[in-house]
Amino acid sequence: MRIIAGKYKNSLLKAPIGNTTRPTSSRLRGAVFNILMQHIEGARFLDLFAGSGSMGLEALSRGAAFATFVEENRDSARVIQENITSLGVKHQTMVLCGDCAQQLPRLAQLEAPYSIIYVDPPYETPITNTVLEAIDNSSILESGGLLFLEESKRFEVPQLATLKFKKSRSVGRSTLYEFVRAI
Repeated sequence: MRIIAGKYKNSLLKAPIGNTTRPTSSRLRGAVFNILMQHIEGARFLDLFAGSGSMGLEALSRGAAFATFVEENRDSARVIQENITSLGVKHQTMVLCGDCAQQLPRLAQLEAPYSIIYVDPPYETPITNTVLEAIDNSSILESGGLLFLEESKRFEVPQLATLKFKKSRSVGRSTLYEFVRAI
């Protein structure tokens, strides 16, 4: 796996061993960052269910100011740390190992709001709606901020109070759902 564009273009990233994570394809990463082209410079990026950290590291490569990675699996969190070290971006990152839904209230208290949140949970599990509702009910995403959800094509978008669904795009076997924080 490689960074596909920006300052760290073509840098190799390690991936967690085994099938505990599902790496985001280069094609899907490209689609996300094409959408974010006008929003990424100086952004605060939150990568939930981070796996190898490829989304947050791609964001830093393209000009984001800071990236936070949340990953429950300890081995995956260790791989994220190794990737951060190999790129020399420790001062622009924070890695939290733990359940994403439980880490969100902590992040909302500790940090300034994020401009962009990327959520890539295990497909078709109840955790997706739990995390979306937690974000919807918090101040973790700034007003006008963007949230992207990578899920299956069968995902049903829930009604949310502050997160407004914009559109979805199919990219390979995945679907990218885009939301904006309305208030």
